[in-house]
Amino acid sequence: MTLIIVLTRTDTLFAGHKKYREALFYIETESVGAKLPKNEIIYSLSYSKNSVLSYHCADNEFHVFASTSRYGREDDKKIDFSTKANETMWILITEFDDQEKFESYFESKKIHTISMSDQIDYYLVEARRFKFEEYKSNVLEKISSRFYSPPAWLPASSCEFNDKYRL
Repeated sequence: MTLIIVLTRTDTLFAGHKKYREALFYIETESVGAKLPKNEIIYSLSYSKNSVLSYHCADNEFHVFASTSRYGREDDKKIDFSTKANETMWILITEFDDQEKFESYFESKKIHTISMSDQIDYYLVEARRFKFEEYKSNVLEKISSRFYSPPAWLPASSCEFNDKYRL
């Protein structure tokens, strides 16, 4: 019985918790997805958000943006950021301040609010004119160094990631 109460009353039981905003995103992913523009590539800042969005939202393609963590490296094979130079990109964030993590890679942005239950808002950033060269030097080179550079004692070979970005 307690479990049923917890599962059906998350709004009143956990609304004040610091992780509630994140938890609600995973609970209401399908509702978030319904408010996204269709047939677009949507980026997020984490692999877990991309995974759950991909599962619930068949109308879009999802990728990780600006993440240098070991998670989401599968995306390195699926997207070529060099082809996105000067384009507009859609970036979904759960915290308003998260835009600071990527705003230097664009000339301008427009923020669209996605309002959810419990007065929680998420944000879809329409980031305009992607600065690929800056992104390459600040993000892609770190990824290359961390994940795609073999130790000096191994023989060198070609690397799809490094070749794609000429790193």
